Amino acid sequence: VELCGLADWAERFVERLDEQYGLLSGETAEQNFPDGRVPRWLRGGRVQDGVPSWIDSFFLDGQRSLQRQWVESGFLSADPEWLSTLVRGDEADVARVFLLTGNVHDYAFSPEDGYLPVVDRLEANAVQRKDWVLRYSLSNGFAAPVRGRSIPSDEPTPFEVLDVERPGEGEDDYTRNPQHALERDLQLMEAILRESYDRGVALVIDNLHLLLPPDSTNVNQNVLTDALTRWAQAPWMFQSNNQVVLLSGAAEQLTRDVRSTSNHVETINVSRPEDQSDRLKFLVALFAGSRVENMTGIRLDVTA
Repeated sequence: VELCGLADWAERFVERLDEQYGLLSGETAEQNFPDGRVPRWLRGGRVQDGVPSWIDSFFLDGQRSLQRQWVESGFLSADPEWLSTLVRGDEADVARVFLLTGNVHDYAFSPEDGYLPVVDRLEANAVQRKDWVLRYSLSNGFAAPVRGRSIPSDEPTPFEVLDVERPGEGEDDYTRNPQHALERDLQLMEAILRESYDRGVALVIDNLHLLLPPDSTNVNQNVLTDALTRWAQAPWMFQSNNQVVLLSGAAEQLTRDVRSTSNHVETINVSRPEDQSDRLKFLVALFAGSRVENMTGIRLDVTA
């Protein structure tokens, strides 16, 4: 296994698991590091805080039998496949607008937080790679922008850079006049995406099918379709590190224009956990032990 370039905390973490469970030998190494390299999260993460918190807590305080199960099952390996595909596509400039469909309202594993809702896992990953993460939905408009790991606390937000207030603060436009709010917000989204950021902005739009149903004839919804397809093809988007991620439970719930491959919107399926190992990983995390750090993102409250 290639261990070059690891931070000190990651080297210590891997060495500890190798001493306890033979992590770097034989079939165990192949299971956890199928390409001979440690996963991305072990080559980054919260260097200033040490090893990512949930997984470290699990291997310090969890049940030993479940720790062994985790290692022997290869659960230290890469991010969920949909997330790896998204990151690779973004870094390789395959696309600037991505559409996640399928099981987008389920959970996904994070070494730092345990299991999180997919949209929160997406945000946590983007925080590591981008300067800012902005989330948007039909009912709530813009959520408060989230700073990337490298952004100082006094850095102005994208809204402050444009000298505008974040829509939704003290307003009820999203229930009183949603069409007007959507048109205003689209203009603001484009203004943000046209700004220059070193590592870029990730704009995450949730429940896209509520904004773009397949039988839509509303002019405002057509304006949204036009904006998404323009962003997907615009040279200025590819000259930036900005990224737009759309979430929808099923591609069939969207207008044909957005689903068309000719529009350069990259579609990624988030599959259901049909594999037995996926279900086992969730159960092991769920019943890891009473002293293991709580997974605050899940709805279940289990005391082991």
